[in-house]
Amino acid sequence: MRAPFLLSALACFAFQSAFANDLVVLKNGDRFSGTIVGLSGGLVQIQSPHSDQPLSIVSDELENLSFEEVEIIEPPAHSHQVNLRNGNVIPGEVTGLDAQNLQFKTWFAGPLSIPRSQIKSVFYGVTPQRLLYQGPDNLEEWDPDEAWEFRDGSLTSNSQSSIAQNLDLPDRFILRFHLSWPNSPSVRIHFCTDADEGKENHDGYSLYFSSRGATLQRAIPPGTDEDKPQVQILGGSSKRTSDFIGRQTTVELRVDRITRRIMLYLDGELQGSFLDPNPAPAGKKVIFESQSSVRGQITLSEIKLHEWDAVTQRLRVEPRQDEESDTLTTDEGDRYSGQILERIESGENSSFKVKSPLLEQIVTIPEKRSAILYFAEGTLPKDSKSSYKLSLASGGEIDLSEIQLTKKSLAGKHPWLGKLTIDRQVVSKISRLSEEKKTVNKEAPKADDPKALKGAQQLRIEIEAN
Repeated sequence: MRAPFLLSALACFAFQSAFANDLVVLKNGDRFSGTIVGLSGGLVQIQSPHSDQPLSIVSDELENLSFEEVEIIEPPAHSHQVNLRNGNVIPGEVTGLDAQNLQFKTWFAGPLSIPRSQIKSVFYGVTPQRLLYQGPDNLEEWDPDEAWEFRDGSLTSNSQSSIAQNLDLPDRFILRFHLSWPNSPSVRIHFCTDADEGKENHDGYSLYFSSRGATLQRAIPPGTDEDKPQVQILGGSSKRTSDFIGRQTTVELRVDRITRRIMLYLDGELQGSFLDPNPAPAGKKVIFESQSSVRGQITLSEIKLHEWDAVTQRLRVEPRQDEESDTLTTDEGDRYSGQILERIESGENSSFKVKSPLLEQIVTIPEKRSAILYFAEGTLPKDSKSSYKLSLASGGEIDLSEIQLTKKSLAGKHPWLGKLTIDRQVVSKISRLSEEKKTVNKEAPKADDPKALKGAQQLRIEIEAN
């Protein structure tokens, strides 16, 4: 039998799990931590230290599932990336190409045969985003003053104070963390600085987050000992506290000190890309500074630092010249438009045959000099509907429906590629797609499989009882 419990009662103790960092997030902002042990037909099972049996969450209010990120024992050597026309991104390795299909090998889902008409582009030279830090795990790894506490995997401030750590920030990195507040936020995140506390940041960046929005600033060191440091506003977001559900948000900063550009995301939405007109600061530290005297004013959790493969970002904004023709772009910027006929396999000397209407003969381009392959638009499949989006720890996103999750694998149906079985360790998040994003090809919408949504009309949380 099943014994139902109130959502609010479970919400209080769901955060007390200290041994697992998987996370279930509902649309109303409620969050439950533990170990996710299953997902099937809209039913999520999460193991909590407070129950011998897994908690079962059945709800169409499910927003996403996040899995604790781990270092993969055998990191993939693939450096290619397929970008499908439905927005999906799949990392792997090109192994073949003919007039109909691209052969693509993935370490996490096996070999794939993808029709050319479904592919927008293929990127070369893309490397996984290496995880450099994940935490917090305790207070000792940080350098706090007495006003900070560590509890249930989170850092909480009790007054105006700073907490810092030398994370040895690389030139290109992604810093992501979850921020929550009970009343009104007043917190400044310093990065690329060598200061010991926030108020001493005279050469670095800072993001000031308040009820009025988020402001990105650059602290410029004084020219002489008598001068005062200057603060220059680079940009920000006007999104106010009232715009965030549950008084919380996930902040992501993508920093490229080589090009002096910073990208700000809030809850996965890009707020802006900002250029620093000054030479980039060289500091290696991150500092979280609470500027409120109210106890428990801010809570920080799910802090992650990755190396950023900025090459991927450059390729994503590379302009496309002609949607009706194939195009091969080399690493030197040369373009060959027309038709990419085939890939000739020859190990490290593999190549592509390209036929151009502007050239008398077919051109052979070494694969190792290839940067981007664009494919001409074609007819897409009629059935293009999914319920979930998978975010991959090695980079990439895949739409799926009819998901079955076990301890070692995840099985589901891709709208174009059919049934896929994916190694669970590569899955970092499962997000429910909004209604407007479910159908890629709107010419032929199709209803969800009713089995996948069975029991998902009423929110309830139950403990399985013997």
